[in-house]
Amino acid sequence: MLIKPALVLIVFAVVAQLLPSCGGGQGVVGWVEEKSRRASSETIEYIIVINHIEYSVPPSFWQIVEVGDLVKQEASGQWVIVRKRGS
Repeated sequence: MLIKPALVLIVFAVVAQLLPSCGGGQGVVGWVEEKSRRASSETIEYIIVINHIEYSVPPSFWQIVEVGDLVKQEASGQWVIVRKRGS
């Protein structure tokens, strides 16, 4: 059975979209699945979950983002809301 190169490229593209970025200057993109806070004796860490992976975000971003929002972490490290849930 011969696999067509176009099918292989499509499969690789789909898998690449599902996996988180591992460098190369690209940021994280995904839907917020969960929000939480983690307190230690000195600080509070603000967490969002994207693709089952926890990310620490600034408190100001954590306050405005909602579960279901599409968010992006740019190469600079800044988090932005790409699209609000339901829109």
